[in-house]
Amino acid sequence: MSKSLISFESKQKRILILQSLLESLKTHYPNAIFDKSKEGRYRLLIPYTTKDQFIVDFSFEVPDGIRMGFVLDIDQPEPRDGGRRKEFQKIIAPYLSQLAKVLDAVVIKKQKNESIIKDGRFSWIKNSAHRRMGLHQYRRFSNINFENDSVDDITIVILPVIERFIKSVSELLTKIKLPN
Repeated sequence: MSKSLISFESKQKRILILQSLLESLKTHYPNAIFDKSKEGRYRLLIPYTTKDQFIVDFSFEVPDGIRMGFVLDIDQPEPRDGGRRKEFQKIIAPYLSQLAKVLDAVVIKKQKNESIIKDGRFSWIKNSAHRRMGLHQYRRFSNINFENDSVDDITIVILPVIERFIKSVSELLTKIKLPN
């Protein structure tokens, strides 16, 4: 689904959902912020270190779900000869199956989200190295109608999924050494 296929009302509701999630997350993550990327995409950023952050946003490719991630050097270009993200990708790879099990997801290597949705998947993890990516979980919700359900009702369903992602990835990160 392309950005242009999402109605103005849906975009506005997604912003309200992110703002509601932010207020709830601030209880445990007081430094969390609502942010607009250089591309004009709204997201929540939850700092892990000064350079690395958790991110929560909506993916236009997954209209009935959210994307949660852990990203190194967010919004910074990755050097052509490698860099922290590429190194992190190698470090995290052996742990992906374990993390997927904890998050009730499957690990997807090289498959487009559209194809994953057609396969009927509702929760998957991807590990990639480009500018905005790192370790991401995409989570679809069959029990939410993003058009008609209230922002509060949607927040109640999504919030525990986000908290579980942050907690599970944070626990994993304590066991590994992040690249410098």
